[in-house]
Amino acid sequence: MERFYYIVRLLSLIAVLFIAFNSEAQEEKFLINNGNDAYNKGDYMQAQEMYSKALAIDPNIDIAEYNSADVLYKEEKFAEAIEKYKTLSETLEDKDLQSKAYHNLGNAYLEAQQYDQSVKAFKNSLKLNPNDEDTRYNLAYAMDKLKQQQEQ
Repeated sequence: MERFYYIVRLLSLIAVLFIAFNSEAQEEKFLINNGNDAYNKGDYMQAQEMYSKALAIDPNIDIAEYNSADVLYKEEKFAEAIEKYKTLSETLEDKDLQSKAYHNLGNAYLEAQQYDQSVKAFKNSLKLNPNDEDTRYNLAYAMDKLKQQQEQ
């Protein structure tokens, strides 16, 4: 009988831990979704706050990091966005998200008029996703800007 109570208590503890873990994951998704809603409405400060809260719960949420970098870009904080995109492009394991990080890194370098770095970033994006026509277009634009800069 004592063994039965031990098993019941153990199963109860496992259930409580499962519920707590699942609740935390739900909260992260909720925060990211709220951040996305704020971002789409142009409320970048609120979006950044939501992404930061999600990252405080779990610092390894790639999409929250990526979206946080997008907020910096939209706020025209290009130097900060560049640093975040550089880190993401080097550390992300999801190839699609990594390709997007390189693409946006290229855009941030374009805005900062660092055309040589922009070209490199777009090329890295295309290595991961060779069919991305937006990146191909941006690469051509960056190469043209680099050529103009070198001619001056």
